[in-house]
Amino acid sequence: MAFCEDCGAPITPGALFCESCGVKLAVPAAYEFSAGSKEIRETGIIYTNLDLLGKKSEKSKDFLNSVINTFILSAAQRGVQYELVDVSDNFSLSGEVSNHLKIIRNIVQDKHPKYLFIIGSYDVIPSITWANEASDSGSDSDVTSDLPYATFDE
Repeated sequence: MAFCEDCGAPITPGALFCESCGVKLAVPAAYEFSAGSKEIRETGIIYTNLDLLGKKSEKSKDFLNSVINTFILSAAQRGVQYELVDVSDNFSLSGEVSNHLKIIRNIVQDKHPKYLFIIGSYDVIPSITWANEASDSGSDSDVTSDLPYATFDE
């Protein structure tokens, strides 16, 4: 178990701040798996742009990282190892679908994950959009789809 260097309180794995005194931790507390942890049987990728997601959700990048790391720890206890892929540094804007497809294709070919979670709406990670021919009102005039990303399933 990790302890706060400022006040000595125990630190929850993945925490970015001490829950006792509030000091920011230099490095998020490492996840420690107990002897009862499940063996990693499957892998997954969490794909997002934390900068854009933070702006859209009005949350800090540290907060979003903490939430995602909590999910990663929980999944590991079920035998699924996730890796966060944050493309914030790759794109000053959200980028084109084709750019994201190249990145995801390379990840899938290299790591062969069973799961791919794309976090964020089309203005965080772009989607294919086309006119909704069945629309009878202006509220659903466009249709978005993550279909291009779903085609990497092996």
